[in-house]
This record gives sequence, C-alpha cells and structure tokens, in this order.
Amino acid sequence: MQPTSQLRRIWWALPVLCVLALTVFWPVLGLSAFSDDHSALWNAGVRGTPWRTGIYRPLADLSFRWGTVLLGPSAFGHRVFNVLVHGLNAFLLFALFMRLAKRNVLGNANHGAWVAALLFMVYPFHQESIVWLVGRESALGTFFTLIGLLAVANERIGWLQIVIASLALFAGLLSYEGTMLLPLLALPILYSRSTGHTHTSRTLLGFGTVLVAFVAIHLAVGSQVENSYVGGLFTQHVTAYFTNIPKVVARMFLPPAEDPATMIKRSVVLGFVLLAIGAWVRSFIRKSEWTTANILFSTIILLLIIAFIQPALGGVSTRTSESDRYLYLPSVFLCMLAGLLVLSIPQRAARMLVFGSLLIASTLALRSNHARWRSASATTTRILTELPELSASGLLFVSGLPDNDHGAFIFRNGFREAVWLSGRDGERYIDVKDPKRSDSVLFRGKHFAVRPIDSWVNWEGDGFRASQ
Repeated sequence: MQPTSQLRRIWWALPVLCVLALTVFWPVLGLSAFSDDHSALWNAGVRGTPWRTGIYRPLADLSFRWGTVLLGPSAFGHRVFNVLVHGLNAFLLFALFMRLAKRNVLGNANHGAWVAALLFMVYPFHQESIVWLVGRESALGTFFTLIGLLAVANERIGWLQIVIASLALFAGLLSYEGTMLLPLLALPILYSRSTGHTHTSRTLLGFGTVLVAFVAIHLAVGSQVENSYVGGLFTQHVTAYFTNIPKVVARMFLPPAEDPATMIKRSVVLGFVLLAIGAWVRSFIRKSEWTTANILFSTIILLLIIAFIQPALGGVSTRTSESDRYLYLPSVFLCMLAGLLVLSIPQRAARMLVFGSLLIASTLALRSNHARWRSASATTTRILTELPELSASGLLFVSGLPDNDHGAFIFRNGFREAVWLSGRDGERYIDVKDPKRSDSVLFRGKHFAVRPIDSWVNWEGDGFRASQ
C-alpha cells in the first residue's frame, strides 16, 4: 500500500478529534466573553466592521461576523467555533505526522500520530488561543500553516500542491501575521525530500509572490507596517530577544509562577531533564537500526526551533498565562516530537506508561489553567450584572475594573462594547483606568469633564461603591 493511500484512510480521525475537543473543553464553553472579545463581538460581529485598528486580519474579523449572523453575539457559539478549530488543528497535526513518518517508512507511525494529537489536544499552555475568543487568530494562523505544510509534505509536489501551499499562506496572513513563518517552516520538509531543488524553488517563488501581494494589500488599505502589530515586535533591544528564548523554552513545559525564584528553580530542574532526554535520544539514534528516525527527528526539531521565532520576538510571560497564544504553533511541533519520542521507546509497557503520565499531567495542568478563566468569567459576569443603571442624563464613570485574573483577561479592554452587548447605552459609560477620581478623564483619545450631573462608581472587588 502506498503512503498516499494510507493517508486517505485517516479521515475518520477528524470527527473523533473534533468530538474529543468539545468533550475536553465542555466545562469552559459557557464562560463569558473576555476583554477584547467584547470589542470583536460588537464591532466585527454586530456592526460588521474591524474590531480594532492598526492590525489587518480580515478573515478573523469575518469569522466573528459570520458567527454572529448565524448564532448571535453570545460567547458560547463563538467559543464552540474556537474549540472546533482546535480539533481541526489536532487532526492536521495527526495527518502531518503520518505523512512525514510514512515518507520515512517508520513502523507504528499511527501510534505516534495519536500520541502527538492527543497531547496537543490537552496541552495546557496555549489556552488563550481556545478559551479567549479573539485568541482564535493564532489558531486560525496555525490551521492554514498546517495546510501549507501538508501540501509541501505530499509524496509528489506538483503545481497543485504549490498553489495550495501558497493560498494557505495568503489565507493565514489574512488571519494572523504569525503565518509568515510558513515559508521557513516548509524548508526542513522540502530539503528532507529526495526530489531535487526544482519544486523547492517553485514553492518558495509561490510563497514570495504571496508575501509581496500581502504587503501591497496591507499598504493599500491604509495600514502602516511600521506602526502595526508586526512592526511592534521589532521595537525591543536585540538583547531582549535572546533573553526571551529561555523564557519561551521554560513556558513550553512549565506553568507560570508569580514568584520569579520559583520559576528559576523549576527551570533549572527542567534544564537537567531536557539534557537527560537529549542524551538518551542521541544514544538511541546512534545504536538503533531505525536510521530513518534521524531525518524525522531533525526535521521536527528544526520545525520547533523555527516556530520559536514568534514567541521569542513577542515575549512570553513567566508570571501569568498572558501571551500563551504565542505558544500555540510551537506546541504543534513539541507534541509531534513527544509522539516520536514515545514511539521510539522499544518496550510497549514503557511507552504506555510514559504516554499515560504525560496525558494525565497535561490534563491536570489544563484544568488548573481553566480554573483561572472560570474565575475571570465569574468576575466579568458579576461586574456587568451589578453595573449601576444610568441616570436620566449624564455619564457614568466606572473605575477600578480588574485587568486580568492571573493572565485570564477581564476588562483590559472592551468595557464599553460589553455594555452595548448587554443592551445598554455604552456611549454613556466611561471606563477609567485610574481609580482616583478627577475632574477630567481621557478616554479613547477624548477628554471628558466630570459634571455635577455625572456619576462615578468604583469596583471594589465585592461590588460597586459610589466615589465622592
């Protein structure tokens, strides 16, 4: 049986993984919207306009518009969409593992693919991309990235595969700028092939054409690249990017810790564990007759290293789960590497023990992460429920709103849009970042004078209190 025909038989895994995703994330499907979610639901969803300025992601905006037209602006339907995208990505990971492994003629590749997909399903440190509604942008970017990688990993690369990969890059760029890594990610796969350099050069030409077209569109719609989200990634001093690397490596395996000393101690232990695993892998590859593993190990490790570029540029917090969306794409290749490592264990009992331990540990960490989002959701719901009604005239200034709960967003942004979504006149509610009352407030670029007819309340954790 040819590898291509074998791959055609894995489609049954798609509904299985999507149902599994809904099962795993069922406890958080009913949570509220968070922070920027309200802006996306109101602006892109209800009004049909981009939900923020300075970032050009029209496909992500359209996903909120279409979701709102079909299901309304409630967070539940939009979060189901996020979870299904996560299930699709788990399947694409499964398919990519199978395609790379089959090309290297590895036995039991199906087992390794399932290990990788299931670990990715419950991976605990990329939850922003799933639970946070606007976090879908990184998940959509990963979806199109995996489509492109599957195309270039095809047994035979022709014009069809090149067109698919190029279109995947274009669609991904319209969803999330992190998809720019696709051409780099394609290189290890292309150069691991034995078909020569003709298809490689044609594929890179297709990618280059798409990148030029995207930049032209980006500029044509009035977005300035230097002031955009991408431009902001290059504002740090060069040394900051190198210091970000160990943080990214640590957060790929460890939960955040408020105490920096605790995080350092955990990272030191992690370093010794990774060194031990690396020594074992090196010894195994040298002794084993499974020589095709060398190419596959090298390919996946290179993919993981390239995927580290975005979190290294953007930075990942070691104190909270904020910015964990940057870990979504790297987690794909980390889980593929884990699947390959588990597959390389000779004894079946040992394989099952290692896989079971990883699965249980990831699930427990996932539940701990979700607890923060549930707490943030309860706070968000309570604030909107207890928010005082407007007087007959005048504005209501609201101060003291919490930014996040250990990285799970609450009202960092989007308060006015949340008020609109709740059926009230958001134009008359002013979110004040400084809890100290003043006579003049700067809100979204406009100055508002606090008049006698206006009211001012402060959120104090257990309710609103009038501010004098």
